[in-house]
Amino acid sequence: MDQVEAALSAFAEFMWGPPLVVLLVGGGLFFMVHSRLMHFRYLGHSFNLLRGHYNKQTGTVAGDITHYRALATALAGTIGLGNITGVAVAITVGGPGAVFSDGPIYSSRACVIGCYCQQPIIIKFPM
Repeated sequence: MDQVEAALSAFAEFMWGPPLVVLLVGGGLFFMVHSRLMHFRYLGHSFNLLRGHYNKQTGTVAGDITHYRALATALAGTIGLGNITGVAVAITVGGPGAVFSDGPIYSSRACVIGCYCQQPIIIKFPM
């Protein structure tokens, strides 16, 4: 049992280094290229949706919400939970200094790749 624990510990020590960063950022770049930069190509369309260019001017239906409220809810659930989890893991692994070091700068760059690719992938491949 000690050998299994030692092997798992060695694997965890190895994976929590540069290989994890390469896998996460590389996966984000892969899906960004695989989707043919969908999140950049349809940026104008998304702003038109938010401004209400595609709203039908019929009467309101009970339970109907605007495009902006739907987007705000989806982003709050996706990005908010990811930020809370990311900060909790950073504090757990690196201590309180992890929040104030260069980590947030690098993670924000990786977030641009990951967060913008996440929504189109979820839409294209629903569970």
